[in-house]
Parts: sequence; C-alpha cells; structure tokens
Amino acid sequence: MKYSYEVRLDKAKDAWNWYDATRNRKFQGCDWRDSLRSKFLEKFDEIANLKPAEAKKCSRDFVEKLHRERFSEYDTLKKWIENDFCGKFDDACEWLEKITGHELSCKKFMIALTTFPRAPYFAETGLIYFNIYWTNPIETFMHEVLHFQFETFWRDDKKSPVSKLSTEEFEFLKESLTVALDDDVKPLIRYADKGYPAHQDFRKLLHEEWKKHHDFNKLVNFGLKHLPN
Repeated sequence: MKYSYEVRLDKAKDAWNWYDATRNRKFQGCDWRDSLRSKFLEKFDEIANLKPAEAKKCSRDFVEKLHRERFSEYDTLKKWIENDFCGKFDDACEWLEKITGHELSCKKFMIALTTFPRAPYFAETGLIYFNIYWTNPIETFMHEVLHFQFETFWRDDKKSPVSKLSTEEFEFLKESLTVALDDDVKPLIRYADKGYPAHQDFRKLLHEEWKKHHDFNKLVNFGLKHLPN
C-alpha cells in the first residue's frame, strides 16, 4: 500500500487541542469560542482564564472525565469514521495526487480524534486532528492534505512566488484553494468544502476559474494575481 493511516482516540492530543485553542483563539476571522455551547463553552472559559500549567491540567482532567463518561459513544463514532476511511482513503489519495501533480508529501497519516471543534494539522508528521462529531471524514482529510501539498510543493519551493507571500496572504490563499473540493468530487465526499466566512467572495472567484480547467497549478497562479489587498 502506497499510503497508510491510523485513526486514534488519543486523550493527550485531545487535551492539547483544548488547551491550545484557548491560547490561539482566532484563525481566519473565526473565534473558536463561538463554536461552543453549554458545558463545553463553560470549560473553555475556565481553561482560558487559568495560567498555563493549571490550564493544561484542567484540560487533561476535563478530557479524561469526558472520555470516561462517553466511552461507548466515542468508540462507536471512531468505528464509523474508520469504516468511512476504509472505503475511500485510496481514492482520496489518488485524487489529491492527480490534481496537485505530486505524490503526497506524507506516506503515513494519523487522524487524531478530538472533542474540540478545531482541526489543526502538522504536515511534517502527517498528523491531522478531526472532531469526532463531524460527519464528513474524508472531506476533512482531503482538505488538510491539500494544505500539506500546497505547503510542500508551492510554499516551500523558493522558486515559487507563493514562497514570497506574507503569512497572512499565504493562509488566506491556502484556505481558499480548497474550493477544488466541490460537488464534482461527490460521492467521494458528502459535502462540498465551504471554507471560512471571510474568504467567500474570493472563493467564488477561484471556483469560477477552477471550473474552467481543474488545474491546481493554474488555480494557484490565478489566486496569486487576484489576492485581495
């Protein structure tokens, strides 16, 4: 097998996601706090108001209790996600290779299930966080690995103008390029990628271009020329 994956319900990684989200609350115009309700919101505020060492312990204690109380539910969801990956993973990797024109930058992926509604990733190790309640596992995987590809083969290429972008410009373009995950990718994915609210006008422009050729490199170059000031 060319690529492999593991779906893991890792309490330590889940606790880290809770802690880190309280320290890095905002991303691309969104505040992670706004996606929480009831006791999750209360716990977020509690962790956010603690000093780092206390906040890390609070995150660990909360996650331990949550996983213990909802073990059966989380185990069922984990198995459902594993089953979804089992039937679609190879096709997803093939699609990503085809549109980016490169083999995937990682050979092994770890899908770390988390109870916090945020999906950070680490391209250098193939680690992708995935909220256990989200209902489109393969789309999330493809969204994040498309980021891996863009970072590796465009951002890290000193000959590419993408390498000259500011961090803010790069993040804006990176998150907008996921318009490639549109309705044409169904039924491999359940829902087309919607992106962040702050990017919607730019994404519409990119999608019109994408529909003309389905060439990711051309889409990158088009996006570079039309990045908002």
